[in-house]
Amino acid sequence: MSTVSRRLSALRRSHPWPVFCCRRAVRLAVSLFLVVSGSFAMIRMIPGDPVRAALGVDAAHRGDGTDRDSAPPPPAPVHAGTAGLCAVPA
Repeated sequence: MSTVSRRLSALRRSHPWPVFCCRRAVRLAVSLFLVVSGSFAMIRMIPGDPVRAALGVDAAHRGDGTDRDSAPPPPAPVHAGTAGLCAVPA
């Protein structure tokens, strides 16, 4: 058994709560990252307008050109707020 393994075993036996809390914090961070990344990806990949879906098919249609469908959506980097990172200087 190596020295590091012996020290970790001794630390776990003498102070179990800090090791437990660190292990839970790492699992929480990984889980939170996966949930946030997954929800962000799903929102970007699912087609349609979430507001129109929430209002339903009986929502009033204005018809004066101010609908969200009248203009094409901005490119993905602009839409995601990273336009400065992806922009190519002219």
